[in-house]
Amino acid sequence: MNNNNQGQNGQTAPLGTPTEGQPDAAASADDQITADAEGNAGATDPVSELPTRPETIPAEFWDDENGLKADEFGKAFADLTATLTDLKAKAEERATDTPAEAGGYVVDVAALGLPDGVELDENDPALKAARELAFEKKFTKAEFQSLVGFEVQRQIAERTAYNNRLSEERAKLGDNAGKRIDAVTNSLVGRLGEKGRALLPLMATAAAVEAFETLLRQSGTSFNNSGRTETDPHEIEGYETMTFRQRMAAIESRKARS
Repeated sequence: MNNNNQGQNGQTAPLGTPTEGQPDAAASADDQITADAEGNAGATDPVSELPTRPETIPAEFWDDENGLKADEFGKAFADLTATLTDLKAKAEERATDTPAEAGGYVVDVAALGLPDGVELDENDPALKAARELAFEKKFTKAEFQSLVGFEVQRQIAERTAYNNRLSEERAKLGDNAGKRIDAVTNSLVGRLGEKGRALLPLMATAAAVEAFETLLRQSGTSFNNSGRTETDPHEIEGYETMTFRQRMAAIESRKARS
């Protein structure tokens, strides 16, 4: 039987020793290991590679290890969509309630709550200015109504406060306040006509009424807490043509007879 490990010269080679012409098994294994190592040198370990956040994804919706937080991102997107839909609906509603011109803003007078006897002046320049402002700012009709209503209520409150102050001042003049004010009013208008009427707004306080009473007394008209008590000097015959001294003498003479 032939021994496979015999060499060409008939000599027997030790087991495991490659014969001439056969590859060295150990060397081949080493070469394969080296080749595998070189082939894997440039490869990336899939376990160590982490996802990178795209610039279009906010950081709050990104996990450095797992990537996109799909649930949170989906909910935020749904909420944003709902908000945009609501804004669009409101914009469309405003468009239908916004007049095409300033004159399209009409005041609902009944909704203003005006006191009895008070009417809205449609020709008031302030109302015209309010319409122009509302049109410029694209107010809805409801917003314009609120604007006018606010101003009306402000004026009502202001007038109420003024009337209350007048009542307090009249009380200072005593029970005959009305008669005293009427006496001063009649004397001013009787003496000065329209110029005297222009002075009437000044009688807004008790002190002002008393000041006018003093001035009128010094000019020849007598007053007490019941109002004017003596005849107006203008009722003296020929008073308008008298000199100052003649007027004073005529007044004193009438006082002595009364």
